[in-house]
Amino acid sequence: MSRSGPLLEGDPARVGGYEIVGRLGAGGMGVVYLARDASGQPVAVKLVHAEVAGDPEFRRRFRDEVARARQVPPFCTAEVLDADPDAARPYLVVEYVEGPTLDEEVRQRGPLNPSHLHGLAIGVATALTAIHGAGVIHRDLKPGNVLLAPGSPKVIDFGIAHALEAAQERLTATGVYLGTVNYMAPERFADEPGPLTAAADVFAWGCVVVFAGTGRAPFDGGTAIATIARIISRPPRLDGLPEGPLRRLAERALAPDPASRPTARELLDLLLGNAPAGALDDRPELRSASAEASVAARTTTGAPAETVAVAAAGSPAAEPVTLPHRAGPAPRRRTVVVLAAAVAVLALALLGGTGFVLQQSSLAGERPLGPAPAAQPSTAPPPAAPSAGESAAPSPSPSATPSPVPEATRPTQAPASPKPSAAVPTNDVQPPVAAAPGTRSGYGPYLIHNLRTGLCADLDGTAGGGPKQPALQDVCRPTTEDNQEFAFVPRGTDGSGRQLYWIRNTDDDLCLDVEGTGSVPRATPVVELECYGQDNQDYRLEPRLTSGGRQYYWLVNAASGLCLDVYGKGDGGSATPLTLVTRVSGDDHEWALVRRADW
Repeated sequence: MSRSGPLLEGDPARVGGYEIVGRLGAGGMGVVYLARDASGQPVAVKLVHAEVAGDPEFRRRFRDEVARARQVPPFCTAEVLDADPDAARPYLVVEYVEGPTLDEEVRQRGPLNPSHLHGLAIGVATALTAIHGAGVIHRDLKPGNVLLAPGSPKVIDFGIAHALEAAQERLTATGVYLGTVNYMAPERFADEPGPLTAAADVFAWGCVVVFAGTGRAPFDGGTAIATIARIISRPPRLDGLPEGPLRRLAERALAPDPASRPTARELLDLLLGNAPAGALDDRPELRSASAEASVAARTTTGAPAETVAVAAAGSPAAEPVTLPHRAGPAPRRRTVVVLAAAVAVLALALLGGTGFVLQQSSLAGERPLGPAPAAQPSTAPPPAAPSAGESAAPSPSPSATPSPVPEATRPTQAPASPKPSAAVPTNDVQPPVAAAPGTRSGYGPYLIHNLRTGLCADLDGTAGGGPKQPALQDVCRPTTEDNQEFAFVPRGTDGSGRQLYWIRNTDDDLCLDVEGTGSVPRATPVVELECYGQDNQDYRLEPRLTSGGRQYYWLVNAASGLCLDVYGKGDGGSATPLTLVTRVSGDDHEWALVRRADW
């Protein structure tokens, strides 16, 4: 919370249900405040200026843009948490991200080194892929809207600039441009500009990468007029940007013709080295860049070779390999897989110490940059198996009421033994909440049913997932779907005596997990990994309510204190990813454990 400044005279004490504690910044649209929600968690609140709020067209566009922004999955973006477009002064609430902006970092410390630059490029391309996939155009991507959070960059303020355009036409003179001129695409300066497309964001991505690698924007002319003249008539200045595939991709993103630029998804595929074979047959300049990018992705991040392509996409030897998936998944699911892959690459870079990691001093010592120390489990044996007459009803939980995120709790009895070589059998007893006699065989299997959405925890496709496969929700199929069943395998207890479990898919024998160890950021994607006793594989059950004769629980990740959740708030559909979030009453993280026979 060190980035905030003091409040000024006239600043509000509260906005909606949020306590205002400091200023984070101000712009043409409004003021951004650091605030606390009802649970004490920090959030960022953007309060619209009064003169803008009086424009009815602004309110209409603001309402539409907020609705779209809430559909953006939380991959390298700051999650939209709340908004009130109908308030006297409309406001938007987003996830608070601790860390400097890219603009601050480069101006204070100089250009990023090549490995950090590659990580930044992947992170911002990941964010744009997620944003564009939700039907949103950022419109104002710039270094000041890229926050350097621990582990990966996060893009903020996506889409909301569109809402200000109508008000701008009424409140400013003709020829005044909304946005930062240095990062605006040439089509925005046409005599009769057409509708803005996502290609303008890709152009801005190229400008951001050049700024991060050189310390200056590629068309900077010193004044706004001179800069616009360079953008529409001259090639970008790339001197100082290291030679290699990333420079070539940036050059393609800065093409004057929007149709000649890669899409955000193509950028991400190229950066990860996994463009589909044949997809770039008619674009030799990108096919060549793909070959180089595949090597750079492996070299820069230290990712295993099997996570990226081993040859140029479209060449006879091309064998692009990303996360395992079945043939022919739906396009939206493919995008979710690629986004999760990009996040995994950034996580691998962080763990390997060679990817996008900031100096500790740049984060004011607020958070550790590397992985948290591994838990030191005791060698106590697992509990004995339950008796035949053991009650199926869960016992009361010591923490069944809402509370702020606690300090991370480590298992005190969870054994760190290697994954068993064979799937464990299960039984039909409901897993206990508090410490109780356990069983090596596990409990279940269950379909994990979400109360708010009515859908079930699932994996992409059928016949199991695979390591690092993202967990999703989908229509519950108790009679046909073979990878919606999960066993709860006892892992010992935490420091408060609460039972911990692996949540293991019974089809592929993998456990729900997140990349990394220890406490992780809110909205971290949930994936499958080998059940090796990592601390983020341990979950506890906290009873919440009974509905339709079913007991619903919070499934709380023991290491982070965050809940298994569906991205969004009550509106996620099929293929929506599962994440970990702060516990909030009434949100969509109540889950029932339902056997097929009881469906």
